[in-house]
Amino acid sequence: MDFGPKSEVEEGAVVKLGGRFFVIAMSTGKFVCDGNEIIGISTQAPIYAELEGKRAGDTISFNERELVIEEVA
Repeated sequence: MDFGPKSEVEEGAVVKLGGRFFVIAMSTGKFVCDGNEIIGISTQAPIYAELEGKRAGDTISFNERELVIEEVA
């Protein structure tokens, strides 16, 4: 898996959404990296279907909420 810089949401990306950080890799509990709390989600997670291919500034709809993708790295 490539964890290098990303410009869109794909496997290996770190995504800031709703003030929270997620890494697209495998489902995990919360952990801290560089002072940021991160949650791992898999490509099988329902939210990933909404995130895949999106970029920072894009909006997704999930669980009847509109969320703006703040960062993709």
